Amino acid sequence: MDQHQCLRKRLHACITLMFAASMPAMRYTHGPIARYACCDRTLQIFSIQVVRIKRGLEWPLHVYGLVAVRDSVDHNRNLLFHRTRDDCQILTQKDSFLELTGPSRAILIVDPVEFDVELKVKERRESDDQILSFQLFGQNGVFDVKQSVMLDTETMPIGSDDDVIKLSRRVVTVELSGQLTVCVAATQVAGQRSTRDDGGIAQNKAPSTTDEVRFRPKKSGESCATCELGFCGVEITVAWSLLNCDNIA
Repeated sequence: MDQHQCLRKRLHACITLMFAASMPAMRYTHGPIARYACCDRTLQIFSIQVVRIKRGLEWPLHVYGLVAVRDSVDHNRNLLFHRTRDDCQILTQKDSFLELTGPSRAILIVDPVEFDVELKVKERRESDDQILSFQLFGQNGVFDVKQSVMLDTETMPIGSDDDVIKLSRRVVTVELSGQLTVCVAATQVAGQRSTRDDGGIAQNKAPSTTDEVRFRPKKSGESCATCELGFCGVEITVAWSLLNCDNIA
């Protein structure tokens, strides 16, 4: 990257944050907060992995279907994974984690939650497709509330039109007395080539840089901070919202 390409550039990332489940995700970010809005216990899903397959199936797997969770907010499906047959995810034995795109709002665990799993493996003909997992099971919500957890990590493509980083998962939960740490790592797409002493061409390792910012939780509104990466600055915007409890018995 030459000096002209290293001009400072302001990029924007938007993360939707909630202390607890709400519908929709940013219901109380702006404007008045309802009297029944509150903080409560939530369930945060970090990864879903296919750990074993049944007889008749072989790696790699072309997987489609859905994984969803239902809670006491509205008992509707809150999708964690959803792909059609024409948009399968290819799983290998070395990389068998589903690419999650949800939840769309936080998952409340005041009452037991239910997981809805409907996953199939695509074959050459649709009539030959096989069931990978088809089950409904519950979680009683017994967790160590003092346990610390690490936020998800993902590669973030940058839109060419507005320089906005589009996150595939935009909802996480944070304790009111805790903090949110956002870390950004930037790596050059391709390493620069140089000439070795013997006259050959050496491929240099792509340089990378990282920075992080910390946010103190709020009950509403937004927080902004910037990660400085040398050749650019990435502006992080966090939207805060409380839980809507008017439907909770």
